[in-house]
Amino acid sequence: MRIILVGFGNVGRSLARLLITERDWLIKTYGFEPQVTTIIDSQGLCRDNNGLDLALALRTKEKYGTVEKYPRRGLARTASSRAITEEEAEVVVETTPSNFKNGEPGMSNIKQGLTSGKHVVTANKGPLALAMPALLEMAGHKKLQLRYVLLVTILSGLITASRITTPSTRACLATSGYAGA
Repeated sequence: MRIILVGFGNVGRSLARLLITERDWLIKTYGFEPQVTTIIDSQGLCRDNNGLDLALALRTKEKYGTVEKYPRRGLARTASSRAITEEEAEVVVETTPSNFKNGEPGMSNIKQGLTSGKHVVTANKGPLALAMPALLEMAGHKKLQLRYVLLVTILSGLITASRITTPSTRACLATSGYAGA
């Protein structure tokens, strides 16, 4: 499954670490091989249709403060506005900070993902608080999934609406939020 990860702050980076540590378990248990092909942060993006090296993306973000500096695959912010609609992926994971005034940038990211035919998993409460019925209607109309999850259960939103129980997530599953179409 190809994933576009929008937002590479604490939540996005934590998801990347989880995908690294639970990769073998996901493949063995679910036959699910996550492949993050694009990461977008506030300053730029990096992309590789064959899948990004998440450990390298984490090191790049730590060293430079942006994934734009990802070796040979980083691009400036000007390219990131089109990435959600133009990049090939099945899922957009939206982890930008919540904004309860107008829902941006998460609102636009979720809408772009859905209108371009991608399922969306979000940890961003702002757009859902302001427009959940409309976003669920949009997802339903397109026959796509819109999932809301907390940090430690983003992985479960990628796999299924049902709860998963990896050693890393078992203790936190009871606190997950969910909005499903």
